[in-house]
Parts: sequence; structure tokens; C-alpha cells
Amino acid sequence: MLRCVVRKNVSAVVPLAMATRSYNIAMFKNPERRPQLSEEERAKVVVDQSQWPAEFKDFDNEDPYKHSPAWINLSSWSLFLWGVEVAFIYQFWELVFPKSI
Repeated sequence: MLRCVVRKNVSAVVPLAMATRSYNIAMFKNPERRPQLSEEERAKVVVDQSQWPAEFKDFDNEDPYKHSPAWINLSSWSLFLWGVEVAFIYQFWELVFPKSI
């Protein structure tokens, strides 16, 4: 009797779980690789830095947020905490509305 009950419950849950997994995994497929430039085409590319804004010309790898606006408050910690917040929102949304994402 217990085997029949377990077998019925598992058979109902497995397709639902598989459908949800295939639904969510479609969002994270491997992206198609875009065609790259050949060596000859890369040699022909000309980058005119005279038309760039001053913020781009004065870029510093040691301080990449040097020219960011003060109201955005970009720092490594704020970006990390923003990422945690986005991950929480995504997981919460997926929990509450499982078929919407």
C-alpha cells in the first residue's frame, strides 16, 4: 500500500520538476559565439581616440570608478551588495511566480 502511494506521488512530482528545470535552464543556454575578425581585418581597424570623451581617455585601471558620478556611489562593496540584492530578488521572484521567468 505504501509503495503505491509513494509511486503515485513521485510520478506526479517528477514531470513538474523536469518541466520547471527545462523552463528555467532555457534562460542560461550557452550563447552563440559571434564571428570574430580575422588577422587582416583586425589590422585594418582604426581607433580614433580624438573623438572620445575625456573620461575615457583618462581611464585608470587602478581606479576604474574615478569618473563615475557621485550619486551612483560605485565601489567594489556597493557593486557586490547590489549583486546580492539582485540575486535575492531573482530567487524570491522565482519562488513566488515560478512560471514567469
